[in-house]
Amino acid sequence: GLGLGLGLGLGLGLGLTRSSSAAPESGYDGSSMVADLLNINDEAVLTYSSDPICFSLLPLMSNVSVTCPDPAMLLKGGPLNQLVVDGILEAARSFDESVDISIINAGSLRSDLDVGDVTAGTIREDILPFGQDRAIVFSITPASIKATLEGAVRRDKQWLALSEEESIEQQKQFFPNVRPLIVKWPFEATYPYCSGLRYDVDLTAPNGQRVTNIEIKAKATSAPAEGDNLRGSSTREWKTLDVNDDSTPIRIVASAFLERGGDGYFPGISSHTERVALDVSNTDLFILYASQQETLVAPLMEDMSTREFVPDSGRV
Repeated sequence: GLGLGLGLGLGLGLGLTRSSSAAPESGYDGSSMVADLLNINDEAVLTYSSDPICFSLLPLMSNVSVTCPDPAMLLKGGPLNQLVVDGILEAARSFDESVDISIINAGSLRSDLDVGDVTAGTIREDILPFGQDRAIVFSITPASIKATLEGAVRRDKQWLALSEEESIEQQKQFFPNVRPLIVKWPFEATYPYCSGLRYDVDLTAPNGQRVTNIEIKAKATSAPAEGDNLRGSSTREWKTLDVNDDSTPIRIVASAFLERGGDGYFPGISSHTERVALDVSNTDLFILYASQQETLVAPLMEDMSTREFVPDSGRV
């Protein structure tokens, strides 16, 4: 990985911008660390990928990947989507250990990862091209997590698929330098990928009942044994999420677009508690993660956030 002097130094603070007017902590300035991250040249080689890692939208249904054109190969969705959301969570925890989970919409990725050197430019321009969208850390409840996942896979009767030409033209109008996606279903680009959450999805079920058996990798209740790593998976274990719990705070990192309600995420929440806007984007967080890896490796099938998946029985 790339040295960059970012490592755990970033753990001392990423130059956080709080949405409140509270004064920053005295004697503390993470802005130089942020500057180091933002000033990495596009040509800088961060790490290496020995195998192609495919992106996707919906498991079993979407054929947006060039490297994996047969969606039947992608039983649980895009392994690159999962790698990205896992990397975002790990990078976010490097400066805020309280972050429990991360979430992205499938359409925030636009390219497969090819074999070879992985540069900052590859991530910024091809894989995660929405780098102006800040990352936000905030608290939500288990009930809100359930509502968000349901909103992301909701069938909208008002949704009309544009023609391929219309869709490309509309996307180019807003994001001229981003590869357009041709989608066939209203929940395709919005499909959720999470780290620290896993769930079953049945797209034949009614709205509000499509995401079930949600589990969260929560902080372990028992104290870690002496010498155990106090951070990360060693102190977290999978537990059933109580979707009726509307009070327990869970710390999440997501893009500002999603946090504001984009793509149907976080419905009915006008303002989030303990909201911290980072001075970096999800793109930057994944660049940080990539720079700390010798090689990028696709996650195992059992580590995908989607477990059981029942595809839609037909086109909209």
